[in-house]
Amino acid sequence: AILDAYLVQLKSHVRGRGTCTFKQLLNLKQLYPLSAFTSAIEQAARYGLYDMKRVETMILRLVRSDFFNL
Repeated sequence: AILDAYLVQLKSHVRGRGTCTFKQLLNLKQLYPLSAFTSAIEQAARYGLYDMKRVETMILRLVRSDFFNL
């Protein structure tokens, strides 16, 4: 439900058909854990963020302790 609402908002903020942006979003969904992806999308929707690089940064911040032990 949150992803559907985000896609509608994303569509209105991209140029043209937004194919490249939608592919990037799908890639993020497939690449990262669903819980981190969903949390990042919720935050992005709340703050009106539609840049996929920033969304990916948000996801990485959520998963960094799970995958990266420095």
